[in-house]
Amino acid sequence: MFDTMNSPNRNLAIVRAVRDQGGTPTNVAKRFGISRQHVHQILNAYDAGGAEAIAPLSG
Repeated sequence: MFDTMNSPNRNLAIVRAVRDQGGTPTNVAKRFGISRQHVHQILNAYDAGGAEAIAPLSG
């Protein structure tokens, strides 16, 4: 099984968990170990700029 918890596409997995799988931001936040506010920030960034807006920054 694909581990989305440590995936470089983690933010996209968070968006999909809410939008495609019907998860609530609260439940998704708990599942991914982040705050509910962070889930909303990811969703807002995705809405504004798509997948590129939530892609991890390269170091």
